Amino acid sequence: MNLIPSHEEELDRIQMEFLNDKRVCEFLRNTPEIAIGSQTIGPFKKGSRAELPNWIIEILRSQKIARLIPAENYDSSRVIENLYREEQKKKHGSLQTLPPFLYTATNRRIFLLQCDKTTLDPVSIDEIERLQTRLNSLIETRQLKIIRAATSNACLKWQAHLTREERILCEQISSIITSWKKQTIRWNA
Repeated sequence: MNLIPSHEEELDRIQMEFLNDKRVCEFLRNTPEIAIGSQTIGPFKKGSRAELPNWIIEILRSQKIARLIPAENYDSSRVIENLYREEQKKKHGSLQTLPPFLYTATNRRIFLLQCDKTTLDPVSIDEIERLQTRLNSLIETRQLKIIRAATSNACLKWQAHLTREERILCEQISSIITSWKKQTIRWNA
């Protein structure tokens, strides 16, 4: 029996945390009271804002009832491009702080865009490609810094700047290196 969660289980847990985490959305039209699952929300007037779990916002967005306010829409390709540019400006020994659910939110957004095969238009296809490319570039830029942090046992020091997924990566690399050192350098063989 393995009591330590696998990498995949950790990522699934992060996704569940993201879906239950709340963001602020703005209603695009007058909306009566809505039953979603076991919850009831509303009524809302056009332009009103509400802080709701991401899973509810996904449903409202798919029905074009609400949108994320710009400050909460950190999974847009423009925001990710800006984060990438800022990350490139940072020195090798520092990381900018990212929204904790950036990767999960972006992956969900890509997934939802891809799932809507009935309305997959050129704009959606372009958005998917931009998100994938920009997210990959951001990850590659930060990955080297995370590896350096893990090799110098600085994961805890940088924890506030890491996303949840990056924390897992940093801790796993650090653990592998520590174990490898213990196996390689045996002073009392």
